[in-house]
Amino acid sequence: MQRIVVSLFLGILFIGIGIYVSINTSPFNIDSVKYYAQTDNFYTDKNFETKLPEYIKNGLIWEIVNGQQLITIITIWILAFISSFSFFHMLIDKLFFKKFYEEANIFTAFRRGFLLSLVIIGTLFLKLINGITWYNIVSIVILVVCIEIVFLNILRKKQ
Repeated sequence: MQRIVVSLFLGILFIGIGIYVSINTSPFNIDSVKYYAQTDNFYTDKNFETKLPEYIKNGLIWEIVNGQQLITIITIWILAFISSFSFFHMLIDKLFFKKFYEEANIFTAFRRGFLLSLVIIGTLFLKLINGITWYNIVSIVILVVCIEIVFLNILRKKQ
């Protein structure tokens, strides 16, 4: 039960850090945004928000985005997702599948949370490169399922 509480604490901590970082930093490169605001005659943030899907479609998003800040924001939110997912996974595992004195498996919970976060990151990356189609997403999901099967087979051989 202690692992479940630790996972809950980490999830809340990373969500708090993620909210703080998301509010106080911007994933955009300010100089590039100013340049495109001048060339495209943006007067408000609303104009920039309406033009953003066009920048993604044309591949200009990588010139506007500050990579280091974007990776920092994504990493913090993925850690919050993995911790929260692990909390719910271990809680359900403990309540419904384990005996009273048996602990939930933290390695399995973190592994599955990490693999699910890979699907989310892959889908976001495909969206940014304008490559999101149903077969790309299905191939990412199949890859993650295959990785999980390989892990399960390796763990069975060790036992």
